Amino acid sequence: MSKETLDKIRMNVETHSRNTGVPAPTIYSIIRRDTPIRYDTALRFANTLDIPLATICNENPYKEEDKSLPEVGKLVGMSDQRSKKAYLSNRTSAIFTKFDYSDLPKVDQLIADFFVLDDMTREELFEYITLLKKNHSDPERLKILKEIKK
Repeated sequence: MSKETLDKIRMNVETHSRNTGVPAPTIYSIIRRDTPIRYDTALRFANTLDIPLATICNENPYKEEDKSLPEVGKLVGMSDQRSKKAYLSNRTSAIFTKFDYSDLPKVDQLIADFFVLDDMTREELFEYITLLKKNHSDPERLKILKEIKK
């Protein structure tokens, strides 16, 4: 993420912060390159700014270790909410890295569509996906998914 990128689309850091939910000081730190960008943050920036993820990652490469899932023992002592955010954020990032770049907008749309569903429909969707997985799972992808720590 660079100041030039925000300038091109006529957006200031405060507006970008409100749009992404990433605190403005964090965005400033990323722009100054004091803080490496995490993959999930880069994805959020790219989606919000409607620019290619590669643009964000080329300007601020994320560290490989930022994609790994923390061990449960390392989460002890954190608040439940922080633990949940760290776990989901890192697991989601690890799964996202397994997709082709061209699939990421579809995955993002799928998550956004799931978010707006009511609870009953979400449960129905899980049941439907469970049925689909029984007959239509790709063995190679199952193997890859097992390699990602749970």
